[in-house]
Amino acid sequence: MNRFSLDFSRMINENQQDWIFLEIKINLTQFLIKFKSVSNFYRLLSNGNYLFNGKPNRVFFKTNFNKGFYRSSIIGDRIKLVFLLKSEEKRINERLILELKVRIKKLMYCDVNVDDLTGMDEVDKILLNSANGINFYQKILGTYNS
Repeated sequence: MNRFSLDFSRMINENQQDWIFLEIKINLTQFLIKFKSVSNFYRLLSNGNYLFNGKPNRVFFKTNFNKGFYRSSIIGDRIKLVFLLKSEEKRINERLILELKVRIKKLMYCDVNVDDLTGMDEVDKILLNSANGINFYQKILGTYNS
C-alpha cells in the first residue's frame, strides 16, 4: 500500500463514527446541463452562497466538515456521486444529515442516501481497502493538509 492509503485507512478506522457516506444519483443529461462537471457540483454544494436555515452552503460545510473525498461513476442514464465526509467534532446527528440532504436537493432534485461507513457499497469498500483505490477519489476540504 502507498503511504496515503495507509494514512487514510488509519484515519477511517480510528474515527468511523465521525464519517458520513453520501451517495447521490442524478439523471445524467440534467446533471450535465445544469452543472457541466462533478467539480462544479461539488463547488456549488460546498462553497456556494445558496441559503438554507439562514446559512450559505459555504458556512455550513466549513462549520460541519473538515476532511473528505468524492468520486463519480456513470451507471446507465444516471451519474452516481459518492462522498466521504468527516464531521467536525463529532457533529453527526439526524439534523445535520437532514440539512445536508436538503442542501443537495436545493441544487437539483435527486436521490440522496446518507449513511455511516457501514452503508458503503462493495465497490467503495474494495477501493478504499486496496493499495491504489484511493486514487479513484478526489480530495476535498482539509484533506490536502493531511
